[in-house]
Amino acid sequence: MICKDVHRCVHVYIDGELTPQDALEVEGHLEECPRCKQLVEFEWWFKHQIRTSVGSVQAPADLSGCVRSSLARAERYDRVRYALPRGGALAALAAGVVLAIYLPSWLAPAPQPRAPGRAVFDYVAERHAHRLPPEITGDDEARVGTWFQDKVDFAVRPPRFRNEPVQLVGGRISNVGDRQAAHLFYEHNGRPLTVVVFQDADIPLGGTQPVQVGSHVVHFGQSRGYNVAVWNQGGVSYAVSSDLDQPDMFRLVSSVP
Repeated sequence: MICKDVHRCVHVYIDGELTPQDALEVEGHLEECPRCKQLVEFEWWFKHQIRTSVGSVQAPADLSGCVRSSLARAERYDRVRYALPRGGALAALAAGVVLAIYLPSWLAPAPQPRAPGRAVFDYVAERHAHRLPPEITGDDEARVGTWFQDKVDFAVRPPRFRNEPVQLVGGRISNVGDRQAAHLFYEHNGRPLTVVVFQDADIPLGGTQPVQVGSHVVHFGQSRGYNVAVWNQGGVSYAVSSDLDQPDMFRLVSSVP
C-alpha cells in the first residue's frame, strides 16, 4: 500500500468500513509513513471534535423504513428498466418509474442475514495474527495506560491476569471498526497474547451465547483459527485473542478481577 491508496481510503478507514485485513494494511503503512500517520491522526481528531460539539443526534423513528423502502423501489425499477426493450428510452424510463412504484412487494430484495458482532472477532484476530510493532514498550501497567491518555477518549487500564504466567509487553493505537482502540501486547508463557480495549458497552455480538466466567459475562468466538473472548467492564469492552484452547481461555479470563 502506498500513500495515494491511504489518502483514498482514509475516511473509510476512520469510519471502520474497511475489512480487518485492509485496515491492517493501512496501519502497516502508517507505521512507516509519518506524513500519512499525521493525516489520519488529524482526521480522527476532527471527527472527534464534531462528535463532541454536535452531541448525540436521534434519527427519526421512521427513517430506517423510508430508506429501505426507497432502496427496494430503486432496485425494482432497475429490474424493469433492463427488462424493457431498448428502443424508446424515454417511454421505458417512464414505465420503469411507474412499475417501480406499483409492483408488488414480493419483488423487493429479501433482507440478508447479518452478524454484526462478527467484525469484532475478525478485527481482534487479525491484530493477533499480524503483530504490528508496539508504539510503547514495557510491563508497567500504569505507564502503558497513561500513554493512551491523550490518544483515546476513554481510560485504558491494562487487565491484570492474576496467578497466570502473563506479562504485559507494550501497546499501540488501533481501532475496532470506527471505534478507537488500545491494542495491548502480552505474552503467556512466551507465546503472544493480544488484548484490544475499546469503548462500547452495547456492541452486538451476533451468533454467540454469553457465558458467565468468574465475574464477567463473556462472549466467545473464533476467527482465523484463534479463540477470541469479549466482555464489558465499566462501559469499556475487552477482547482477548490467542491460540490457547477454550478451557485455557476460560481460566485466563476468570483470572481478571
